[in-house]
Amino acid sequence: MVVVLILTLTTACGGTDRNYQIPDDLCGIPVNSERMAPFLPGGEKLFQRDWTENASSGGISCTLGVDDEDQLNFTGSWADHRAVDSRVAIDQGTPLLGGEYYTIPKNATAYFPCSNPKVRLGAPRSKDGKPRTVPATFYIVEVESLHHPKDEAESEKAMKRFIVPFAKAVKKKLPCR
Repeated sequence: MVVVLILTLTTACGGTDRNYQIPDDLCGIPVNSERMAPFLPGGEKLFQRDWTENASSGGISCTLGVDDEDQLNFTGSWADHRAVDSRVAIDQGTPLLGGEYYTIPKNATAYFPCSNPKVRLGAPRSKDGKPRTVPATFYIVEVESLHHPKDEAESEKAMKRFIVPFAKAVKKKLPCR
């Protein structure tokens, strides 16, 4: 006989009950459920939508939600140095650990060197006007929370605790050279 025990967890926000179990992964990337908990409100049912944005570029996206409402979004994508400069909101976020991680209350971005010659990205045309590509040299991890744990300050603290180990776990799964 198998007995299933469903634990009801209480959130830090308003005492609303969670009648679901917080997963220990996001898009197949291992993550400590305690670090993900602040971004998930109370509710009955948890769902996760995973998809690959572009099979040739290896970009992935994932949404974690509660009771039919999106709560935590993750996007990972290949880039080159030009894309990192334009996509990472360096001037808008709080830098962590030498500047590879940036947080604001509801968002976090991480980027790191990760060469992958199999992923080709569009580049400016050559002098003769022909299209060209370059290999991916960086990977960008973007996380967006649609749920505030308490207030903006607490949300940013939670994002800081989440992004560094999560981005490191993403990197371990990538074919970086």
